[in-house]
Amino acid sequence: MSTDTSRPRPRTSSVVAALIDTYAANLEASGIALLEHHKELLTDFLTTLVTCDSPSETILPPGELLTTSTPRSIHVGTGLTVTQNLATAISAAEHSVLFSTCFWAESESREVLADALRELSRCAEEEGRKVLVRIGFSSSSATQKLFHTSSPKGKTHLPSTWTTLGLPGPEELRGLDLRVKSIFFLPFSVLHSKFCIIDNRTLFLPSANISWETWLEQCTTFTGAVVDVFTSFWTRVWGEGDEPPFPSTMKENGGVPTIFLPHPHHRNPAFSPSLVPCFPSSSPRNQPPVTPQNTFFIHALTRAAKSIYIQTPNLNSQPLLRTLEEALARGVNVKIVTCRRMMVAEQMVTTAASASTEGCIRSLIRYDHHLRQNQAQDPFRGNRKPPGLLSVWYYTGAGSAEPIARQIVVPECTAAVKSHVKALIVDGEITVLGSANGDRASWFTSQEVNVAVFDATFAGEVREALVSGLGGRLERVAGVATKLSEIEE
Repeated sequence: MSTDTSRPRPRTSSVVAALIDTYAANLEASGIALLEHHKELLTDFLTTLVTCDSPSETILPPGELLTTSTPRSIHVGTGLTVTQNLATAISAAEHSVLFSTCFWAESESREVLADALRELSRCAEEEGRKVLVRIGFSSSSATQKLFHTSSPKGKTHLPSTWTTLGLPGPEELRGLDLRVKSIFFLPFSVLHSKFCIIDNRTLFLPSANISWETWLEQCTTFTGAVVDVFTSFWTRVWGEGDEPPFPSTMKENGGVPTIFLPHPHHRNPAFSPSLVPCFPSSSPRNQPPVTPQNTFFIHALTRAAKSIYIQTPNLNSQPLLRTLEEALARGVNVKIVTCRRMMVAEQMVTTAASASTEGCIRSLIRYDHHLRQNQAQDPFRGNRKPPGLLSVWYYTGAGSAEPIARQIVVPECTAAVKSHVKALIVDGEITVLGSANGDRASWFTSQEVNVAVFDATFAGEVREALVSGLGGRLERVAGVATKLSEIEE
């Protein structure tokens, strides 16, 4: 993906400038400041999107991606505790629940969600109202994916089949206007996004599926204008055109600049015969789609000045890895928390068996060593900025050896065997949360949703919550940090 914005076309420059000026003015009217270097980042980001040959890659018009939010809370635990928190909010909904997930499987999480729907229906019936509930998922089994329709309209599951999905039957849900739909595209274009909108007022952005895995997960809650943006996205992807209009979110004073970062699915995996572990060639077929997600990641990392923190289940996206290499060469410190042997089959399928997280981490470490050797041999090294520091940890999970540091850990996190959290923090100011992994699937084929939040306070809160959730259950494979406090820095 080319992100060169050094010579944008005149009309492009004026369109982007108008979008930025309007956004900055709206923020200022709400008492929110947009820093100058953040304006420059957004200018690069929008310029790439506006000049994209495929406008559909943005899903929403570029200007609608620029919004605001008020982060309310972040929960770090397992998939079950995330679902339990969601279930509490769902059972108290007043008029609507829009729920989207990737994997829908028999599990305690699914039972918890089913009980929440029963409680919601009971309350609605007692009060003489109907609550609109929409559930969307992409994958429930290998058989389901093999025989699933490839129509963008997906498959609507009849009420008579709800119990086969682990949901209550229609006789238990008379207080709900429920519709259940699945969308999947062969060969492996899943809708990987995960979010829940309640009463068009509150957005829940979890990393967890409805599944049995005991993985470390997070769920962040937002209010504000970002909820309207997610509702528009939901309507375009999951809606059938017969839903009643959702009331607009009440405007809030304050909030923080927030960018909606979707990534539409792509059926063509764009494999190339030149694929070799771990870094494929940079031929056009290996350039990622120019989507808001991919574009923002690359521009944000390219503009990073001090530090990058990434927590991801897998890391084998070549464009992402190349951008991390470039950041290290510029003197930016890079810290990575990922997993060994995580979703191995998925990695092999989606990379044509060309890359694994472990192989890519080894390649990144070799690159880092090469940088340092070159620096040591450079006679002018005293006049050049040294390479950034690379630190890499594998999450070892429950039952592992003694953690690298002792600290108070949230009890819900202690059972997690793998980390499924997806998070990026740049320069301690910009936080990206959502469904996107650092793998090829999330960058090329899967549908994803993420938000970028421009706020240093929020970045610090997220970093602290994630590091506490890790609980020191880490194996260091690069860098010198051995204490969790050093991961936080």
